[in-house]
Amino acid sequence: MDWARILAYVTGTADQELLAQNEYLVAENPCGQKQGVGRAEERITAVPADAVVAARLAVEPGAPLLMITRTVFDTKGRSVEHLTALYPPERHQYSVSLGP
Repeated sequence: MDWARILAYVTGTADQELLAQNEYLVAENPCGQKQGVGRAEERITAVPADAVVAARLAVEPGAPLLMITRTVFDTKGRSVEHLTALYPPERHQYSVSLGP
């Protein structure tokens, strides 16, 4: 993901200091100490849209959606972020790079 481009879009500037503090690169624990992100688990599942979600995403009820569930852990194995998101497949692209 191009964090500099996203940061520039959101803030109007590509502030390298803010980019260096990105939550995916460094997490801060409750004591204010920096704790690196150790790993993440992500699951992608196909699910049907219920009536509420369908209305919000402008799709038909029952339409297939991608449900992405991600949990990010710090280097001590503690969960620091959890996300569950629903995407219409025609409006989402998933890409992953494997290997060094």
